[in-house]
Amino acid sequence: MITRISEIRGVGSLKNMRPAKGDEYGLTQKTVVFAPNATGKTTLAAVLKSYGFDAPVLIDSRTTLSSQSAPFALLDVDNVPRRFQDGKWQSNQGGAYEFATFDHAYIEENVFSSEVTTDHLKTIHRVVIGPEGVLVHRELDKRPVLLRDSGHIPSLRLL
Repeated sequence: MITRISEIRGVGSLKNMRPAKGDEYGLTQKTVVFAPNATGKTTLAAVLKSYGFDAPVLIDSRTTLSSQSAPFALLDVDNVPRRFQDGKWQSNQGGAYEFATFDHAYIEENVFSSEVTTDHLKTIHRVVIGPEGVLVHRELDKRPVLLRDSGHIPSLRLL
């Protein structure tokens, strides 16, 4: 398991990310990262996915513009330092760690295709709120359909 982020340099907006003295960027089995837009959340997810799936291109494709140094990352995995340097993970023992990042890419690949359709709206309850969503979905299927004449929204279900 990835347990700590020690340093990330030269990757997108993470030009020089290090914990302040006494702080740790520790990760647990379930970690939520939140911050304002354009502060590096998606870039951080790319670094973690790069290690987890042994995909250096996820970091190399995000090299900080006008950076004087190549991308670098140092993570602790199972309490062992793992380093991204010279375009590859130097110590990715076995690679392919099982973990998930629920980021923009996850939503694009698993929830929406190129547009939100009626079929997406019918099934999104299952993804967003699990078993409770399935109950909502079943209830929605029982309700009458209200058709709109604008053509933009083919149908609305009334609760």
